[in-house]
Amino acid sequence: MYGINEIGGYFELELQAGQEYHTQAMRFNSGRNALCFYLIKNKIRDLFVPYFIPESLLENLKKIKTDFHFYNIDENFRPLLKASNVKSAHVLYVNYFGICENHIKEAVERYSNVVADYSQAFFSNPEPGIPTFYSPRKFFGVADGGYLYAPGLDNSTLTRDKSAQRYISRLVRLDSGYESGNFIYHNTEELIGREKIRQMSALTQKILSSFRYDQVWEKRENNFRYIHNKLAAYNLLQIDLHNIHGPMVYPFLSENENIVNVLYDKKIFATQFWPEVLRRTKEGSFEYRLSSSLAGLPIDQRYGFREMDVIVDAVKQVADKPRTLVQVSNLDESEN
Repeated sequence: MYGINEIGGYFELELQAGQEYHTQAMRFNSGRNALCFYLIKNKIRDLFVPYFIPESLLENLKKIKTDFHFYNIDENFRPLLKASNVKSAHVLYVNYFGICENHIKEAVERYSNVVADYSQAFFSNPEPGIPTFYSPRKFFGVADGGYLYAPGLDNSTLTRDKSAQRYISRLVRLDSGYESGNFIYHNTEELIGREKIRQMSALTQKILSSFRYDQVWEKRENNFRYIHNKLAAYNLLQIDLHNIHGPMVYPFLSENENIVNVLYDKKIFATQFWPEVLRRTKEGSFEYRLSSSLAGLPIDQRYGFREMDVIVDAVKQVADKPRTLVQVSNLDESEN
């Protein structure tokens, strides 16, 4: 990672020596750049993407001049896209929140050219032969980084990134709390989207080699199942526990469009996924509901059942028990 003749001097950041989870993948400075690398190298210029996707990814596609077309998803997050409409184009399949473990096989069988977006499913292994990319900073305290499985490609000639400056928000939060580092964090996130395609930095790779991944996976699974047991009757989403695998968050859908702000006031920092989706979808569609009323509740390795109970109590105060499950509005697949 650095010159062998560098011996002595001041101490660098000391971390537990270990091994990355995705040891066989190519390493990049972000998941989006991993995707762009694959699209550029394979000269892919036509891609179907779900409406429920962040604008930052679309901006990267525009940058590399890849045309994209939107498709809808159903209430189980499966693509509502006719195979006959795809033709020779590629389909970006998203494993949302790490709770769609088994749906990728269906997508691969249905569409001939699938690219798997596992940026929210770090612990899900790639399907054999299917290009798959990951974004570890959604799961761990790293400021950047991405992985890509893509048979036949090699990124060894890319320049290695430098990322020490991006870790300031993580250090500030450790010292002073979430709100103190939040502004720096969002600025850093914007800058990452503008970075050139590079290899993962030595710092990020070192940090990703220091985790006990088996413990992280187990903690996320246990927290998810615990909170689901408490909130399933209040959640407008149906969640199949057989499809989860080291999930990112617990996706909680309610009728309350202000749920994320209410939780924020209680110092529970849930995720609101991509408000920009509201501008590109129809009011009443499933994607619109996800963007306006879904809270990604934290269930990660930093917390245990005590914190889960705090979240459950807060959510129950703002979410009414549903009578019926949310259904997808009637959308004509031919529009996709």
